[in-house]
Amino acid sequence: MLPPHTLVVEDFDEFRELIQSWIEGHYELMVILGGAGLGKSETIERQMSASKGKANSKWAYVKGKITPLKLYQTLHDYRLLPIIFNDVDTLLKDETNVSLLKCVCDTSKVKTVQWSSTHAAFGTLPKSFDSISQALLITNSWEKVSQNITALHNRGVVVLFRPTALEIHREVGEGGWFEDQEVWEFIGKNLFLMTRPDFRFYLHARNHKRAGKDWKDLTLRMLETALDQDAGQTREEKEKLVHVAKLLADSKFDQMNAPETEREKIFKTCFGRGGSRATYHRHKRKLLERRGVFDMNAVGRIQWQGPTSAPTDFDIKQSQRRAALELERGELVRAGGVLGADDEEDDL
Repeated sequence: MLPPHTLVVEDFDEFRELIQSWIEGHYELMVILGGAGLGKSETIERQMSASKGKANSKWAYVKGKITPLKLYQTLHDYRLLPIIFNDVDTLLKDETNVSLLKCVCDTSKVKTVQWSSTHAAFGTLPKSFDSISQALLITNSWEKVSQNITALHNRGVVVLFRPTALEIHREVGEGGWFEDQEVWEFIGKNLFLMTRPDFRFYLHARNHKRAGKDWKDLTLRMLETALDQDAGQTREEKEKLVHVAKLLADSKFDQMNAPETEREKIFKTCFGRGGSRATYHRHKRKLLERRGVFDMNAVGRIQWQGPTSAPTDFDIKQSQRRAALELERGELVRAGGVLGADDEEDDL
């Protein structure tokens, strides 16, 4: 169960505003929850990049697996600055990391971080130190985090980021980073199929197109696979879910006196005995739990903006890192230092 003070956030503008408030020092502890593919990490990284050069624009960024010693050193080196922990689930696999996170997630005015290690690599690090670091934790699982760091229940601001399929579509079209309008428009026309809001549908569709495949067919198949996961494996169940999705996306029903009654009638007309009122509402509940509610007219009102003319610092650094790695790869290939260069595989 989520704590009662959880903030449910469904749009990116509000999400960015909360992150900015944390960056500016208004929150000691913030926890970001949300499923995969919603752009939590990249949105936060872009917000961090945009804040550089301003007040409170320096912080530590801990992502993925890290040893307890390295974590302790990071907490010490950045004891006066904010710290972001991405992929907290991985950090929690180590008991020592859990103990250190408990220290830094304390919302006292001054926190005490301590670890009485006798390891030789500990070097000149003190056995304990005071810290005024703010903490921001990004995770997919509240249960794992709350079981280990009980302070989160009543001390931190908990944000459940749950954008709808419509909000994901809006962010792709207006965010300034996605470059393929045709892909964006095609997914928009079939957005009623998206039961699991996810940026990756757009990225995979774009990659299918770049590869010269029948990307429209492949994209529809991806969306239908997500439907299968919600509706079970039978064709009939999927057809019913698709039909409910179309009915919910059609705004003409909302103009009637009893829109749900009218949708129920249409659903029953199409499926006879199998189109009962209970079946309609069961599929509707599945859809709304996954993607939220919207009408297709709202999709049409979103204006495509395309990539911004001036790339952000975040985009520039990403491009530079990619170019450097591609250059390194080219040098490796020319040197014959890749698997299969001499048609022989090394034992792995």
